[in-house]
Amino acid sequence: MSFDYSQGSGGNPPPPVLPSEPGYLQISMEYGAVFKDFYRDNPGLKLFDGNPTNEDIKGRLIDACGEPVSVLVQQHRLVLEETIGVDAVQASTVATRNAIGKRNSAAFFGAATGTLLYEGGSARRISLTAFSVTHRFLYDQFFHMVQQPRLNSQRAVEVDNTREFPSATFVRWVQPFTGTTDFNSLSENF
Repeated sequence: MSFDYSQGSGGNPPPPVLPSEPGYLQISMEYGAVFKDFYRDNPGLKLFDGNPTNEDIKGRLIDACGEPVSVLVQQHRLVLEETIGVDAVQASTVATRNAIGKRNSAAFFGAATGTLLYEGGSARRISLTAFSVTHRFLYDQFFHMVQQPRLNSQRAVEVDNTREFPSATFVRWVQPFTGTTDFNSLSENF
């Protein structure tokens, strides 16, 4: 499902800026989910804005003898398309490159700190004086983290075989996207 909104909030009409004029902002959102490998269901969320500790995450054991189960995780994509002047393209390019692969360091468009990942963007010239720049952000309800079990000396998942249904003995959160930035600094139009 996809929804498109023009700039403006609270029922206010959008400002009198045409899509081809600098300052225009188009907002699109796509809602959905993806399957991720989990060892624990309803895990503890001592995430600290997506920066986990090395503690066991607890939760209900759902792995089968160290094999993870696919769990549906909410994700949605936020796409912001703005129009900027030709004189702002270089600064926009630098800001975009510096933000790729980073998570939000502050709340952004209603998403809590650490839940949005900047995927990158694109730019195209739309007139002699303006460019259309598209920014893509991905929301993840678990802060883009993955569950990682403890491995034994043979590099296999450490399993507790004393349980009726053997499962991983220890699972922690791992954050592959440790860098953060303030996405509001990507553009004056945000």
